[in-house]
Amino acid sequence: WVQWCIGSLSDADLVAFLTRCKAGLATGGLIVLKDNILDHSCPDKLERGPGAALYLVDREDNTVIRSREYLDVLLQRCDLRHVCTSRTAELGAAELYPVGLYALR
Repeated sequence: WVQWCIGSLSDADLVAFLTRCKAGLATGGLIVLKDNILDHSCPDKLERGPGAALYLVDREDNTVIRSREYLDVLLQRCDLRHVCTSRTAELGAAELYPVGLYALR
């Protein structure tokens, strides 16, 4: 279970971390990833990453919020596939980002 920490990792560190997680999975095991997801309704200043996927850098705490497309590019580098993907319910505050939930194998 990986929750609200990938924004503190660089792309290279995230790929290395998830690759190690995948190597340690038991047969039939899953990696569950829950984190903020940048969607196209987010009005902030966006930057472009691999494949022109969007992301946002929070300059106050030096974290990254990646779009689903951006995260998918990184997951492909780890050879991870989606078993299930969900956008969790809104948390009720307009200033909060959507939360994505991924089950990966």
